[in-house]
Amino acid sequence: MQRCSRKSRTWSAMALIMVACFLAGSVQAQIRGRSAGKSRVSGAVTDSEGKPLEGVTLFLNSTETKTKTTKIKTNKKGTFVHPLVSPGSFKFEFVKEGYKIYYLEMSNIASDDTDMGSFGPAHFSMAQADREIRLVVGGITKFTVKMATYEKYEELAMKAALGEMPDVETSDKVTRTRHPAEVGREMFDVKNYAGALEQFEEAQAMDGGDQDAGLAFAMAQSYYHMDRPDEAAAQLRRVQELDRGKHRAGVNYFQALVAQKQGRTRDAVVYMEKEISGSDEPQASMMATMGGLYRDVGEDGQAITAFEQSLAMDPDNLGALMNLGALYSNIGDQKKAEEFFHRAAKAGASKGKKGAAIFFNIGAISVNEGKYQAAADAFERAIAINPKYVAAHRELGYTYKDLNNTAKAREHLLIYLELQPKAPDRPELELWLKATK
Repeated sequence: MQRCSRKSRTWSAMALIMVACFLAGSVQAQIRGRSAGKSRVSGAVTDSEGKPLEGVTLFLNSTETKTKTTKIKTNKKGTFVHPLVSPGSFKFEFVKEGYKIYYLEMSNIASDDTDMGSFGPAHFSMAQADREIRLVVGGITKFTVKMATYEKYEELAMKAALGEMPDVETSDKVTRTRHPAEVGREMFDVKNYAGALEQFEEAQAMDGGDQDAGLAFAMAQSYYHMDRPDEAAAQLRRVQELDRGKHRAGVNYFQALVAQKQGRTRDAVVYMEKEISGSDEPQASMMATMGGLYRDVGEDGQAITAFEQSLAMDPDNLGALMNLGALYSNIGDQKKAEEFFHRAAKAGASKGKKGAAIFFNIGAISVNEGKYQAAADAFERAIAINPKYVAAHRELGYTYKDLNNTAKAREHLLIYLELQPKAPDRPELELWLKATK
C-alpha cells in the first residue's frame, strides 16, 4: 500500500477544514433562516424547596388558530427553551401531574426593548389566572415558576391567607389594595368556599354587575363545592355564553361533576367526553373520572378502557386499580380482578381505611374462587388496618366457618353482631353461636 506524502496529507487536512467551515456556515445560515420571524421562549421551574422540577409541560395554546398548540418540557435542571416559536397570541399553562403553580413571573420583551406585557411576581390564584401573551418577531419571553404538591400548596396558601408570608403581600406592584377576586381565589385555595363566593360577588358588584368568564367559572366551582349544584350549573352556562363557544379547560369537566350531583349521569358522560376531546393531553385524574362515569351507566368495557388509560399515566392510581379489580370481577374475569386488587394493595398499603377496603376486595375474590385460607388472610389484613370494619368481621367469621375453625369464626361473628346490632342474619347466627358454645 502506497503511503501518502506529508504534503498530500496537509492538503487533505486543509480540505477538511474548508469543508468544515463551509458546513458550519451552512448550519448557521440554516439556523438564522429558521429563527427569522420567530420568538424565543425559555424559563425555569422549581418546587417549594427550590429544587429543579423536571417534566413540567408548558402549553402555549394559540387564541388565533384552534389547533395550534406548542408544548415545551422542562429538563433535569428544571429549565426549558424553545427558540423557534411562531409569533402570535397565546394562552399558557404549566402542567405536572400532582403539582400546582403558586408563583409566576414573566418578562416579555420585543427586539426593540419594548415591554410586551411582563408581569409578576404573582402568587397562588393570581399565578394561575387565565392570561394571554403576545409573542412577536425577535422577542424574548422568560418565565420563572414555582410549583408545589397539592398538600404543600394548601399549606402555603393557608399561610398566605393568614398573612404569614409577607413577601406575597408586598409583591403586589400595582396597588396595596387587593382586588376581591384575588382574595376570593386565595380563600378558595384553602377551601373557604363561602368566603370565596362573597369575594367573587363583591368583585362582580365592583364591575357594575358585569361578569367575565373567569369570574363566572370561579363562582361555579364555589357553588359546586358548597353542594349547590343548580347554581353551579347556571354559572357554568354563563361561562359558555361569555366564552361564545370557545373551549375553556375545565368547564365541561365541572359540568360533568354537577350533572352527576344532580343525578344526570348520562349528561355527565357527554360533558366528560367533550372535556377529554378538547384536551391536548388528558390527565390521569380526568380519565379516572371518565371511567367512573362509564361504570355508573353500566358501560363496563368503556370504563375498563378509561381506567387503564388513567393507569398508563399514573400506575399507582388507587381508585383506578380498585375500580378495575371490581369491573373485571363483574365481567367474570377473576384472575384479572385479583391482579388489580393485589396491585391496589401494594399501592395503598399506607392509605388507612382505603387500604382496608383493598384487602376486603381481595378476600371477596378469594372466597368466590374457593380459596378460603387466602380469603381469611386478606380479611385479617383488612381488620388490622380498620378494627371496626363490620363487613370484614362478618366475612372473616363465615370464612373461618368454611375452614372449620369454630373458635375463630365465633370470635369474629360476635364482633360483627356487636358492631351491627340490627344485622339481617342475626337470628340464624345466634342459633349457630348457641349451638357451638
